[in-house]
Amino acid sequence: MLAQYTDEVGQVFAPEVTEALYKQTGGQPFLVNRFAQILTEEMAIPKNETIQMAHFAEAHRQLLDFIARAGFRILLVPDTPKEFVGQYLLYAYLDQFIQRVHGYIYLEGQTGRGKIDLAIFHNAQKYIVETKIWEGPRSYQSGKKQLAAYLKLEGASEGYYVVFDHRAEPEPRVETETIDDLTIRSYVIPVVQETPSQQT
Repeated sequence: MLAQYTDEVGQVFAPEVTEALYKQTGGQPFLVNRFAQILTEEMAIPKNETIQMAHFAEAHRQLLDFIARAGFRILLVPDTPKEFVGQYLLYAYLDQFIQRVHGYIYLEGQTGRGKIDLAIFHNAQKYIVETKIWEGPRSYQSGKKQLAAYLKLEGASEGYYVVFDHRAEPEPRVETETIDDLTIRSYVIPVVQETPSQQT
């Protein structure tokens, strides 16, 4: 990804920055992306200047304020797929945009019937996001009903359902449907996680 950026824009990463970035993120795509966005967009480093370790250190500091807000579980990557991993990575992805528009995002907000995975507040509007991992068609459909129940409790008319499909042959989907007069926007997102190298 960094090499592609350099090819397109011309800005170079010092080799030690690339190495440190991979070491700090474990190659986790959303964290690498977030790190790269801080370095290439938010820090306003001139495009003709090489991104050095001093820049990396500042981006690292910013990413650690993010992790402190999100909680330590964002760093855990279990051997088997877990819902919280996708939830925290989605949080990492959305957090940057929500901050830019002066909104707020919260993880696992309590409702009368359970916990909302993500709640986003912007311009006096509340957006509810339910996350799951793919566990089959029946589970996929029941997650939509669970989200609809949360929407009713929260007085919202529209919600977002994000399912991470970790199968060998994932099937991406984008659907919008109405359940009990509520709009549910569903996204099935393929997750491809490479096995870490056994070399030391």
